[in-house]
Amino acid sequence: MHIRTMTIRFVQRLWNITHLRSAKNLLQKNHSACSVLRIPNREFSRTSIRQNASTTTVNGADRPQYTPVKLATKSWKPEGELAQLAAKSKCPVYLTHGLLGYKEEFDPLAQEIANRTGHVVTALDARNHGESQHADRIDYIALADDLTHYLREQRVDEAIFVGHSMGAGGLLALTFRKPEVIKGMFLIDAAVIDVPRKQQLSAFLRGLQMLQFDPTKTLEENRRMAADILKYYEVETFLIDHRVLPNIVEKDGITHWRVNIDVFVRDVMHLTRAPPEFADFPYAYKGPLHIMVSNASGYISPVGKATTKEIFPQVEYQHVDGAGHWIHIDQPELFLKSVIAFINNVDKDS
Repeated sequence: MHIRTMTIRFVQRLWNITHLRSAKNLLQKNHSACSVLRIPNREFSRTSIRQNASTTTVNGADRPQYTPVKLATKSWKPEGELAQLAAKSKCPVYLTHGLLGYKEEFDPLAQEIANRTGHVVTALDARNHGESQHADRIDYIALADDLTHYLREQRVDEAIFVGHSMGAGGLLALTFRKPEVIKGMFLIDAAVIDVPRKQQLSAFLRGLQMLQFDPTKTLEENRRMAADILKYYEVETFLIDHRVLPNIVEKDGITHWRVNIDVFVRDVMHLTRAPPEFADFPYAYKGPLHIMVSNASGYISPVGKATTKEIFPQVEYQHVDGAGHWIHIDQPELFLKSVIAFINNVDKDS
């Protein structure tokens, strides 16, 4: 994969766009906001997680208590009256998205999953994303606690979970917050132990934060301005179209971010390192675990795989060619085939 270099000038230039000079190849052409740029990966094991955790103030002793937020959802039922009756005897399937994602990204897939498995399928917007409430914090423990609160409200005792990237991290946190509710877990390009290229993700988010929307312009004009700036810096069209522009919205005639970009910039470190609990917690989840891995994204290292196997010996990996970090978007047919087979096997074995 051809690698390019980025400096803080990306952020500085976005701030002062009226003095843009000749474009430089600052951003890697890759389908992942978390892998816009590449630096040497730091390998992580349980020992290094523990060492890393000791340097942060966010540990088990002084981790804040979260107030769960209300999560926005969208559900799909199996088509046909008989199928809907049968679905009442099956547990729900929940879909969770990655950073800058939203529940609607599963629109082309969820109905097919529901029809071919007989389960009701529900996609959720994470806190600070989509139509869910904003909060002054985001990390994997908060994501898991929001989900736990939602399941309690819905009186769900057991479910199958499908998560991409950040959403997968929240599900992994759920394995030690409430493992008994997980009947099966299907993860898409999930780093599990630690997210690579932290500095690049942080710089990318800061660049987005510095985009200035013109209050005298329409939503479409502001979106076009943002797209032009990001294209100038060779941010790939996929990221612009699927992760940036859908998160620029309008309310009362004012263009603004739908996501809580300020919290993302401040808390990005909590989304790019494993929580301290990942190192020492005696994992109680022993159920089915399947992880789809993009061979192109570089998201999961050999050491990361080995450590995951140590924590979850039952894990099954599926390596995918011809897809970036968003496997379910790049290879939808393969994703559907894999996730439907996984859900049906979980049903058969239960």
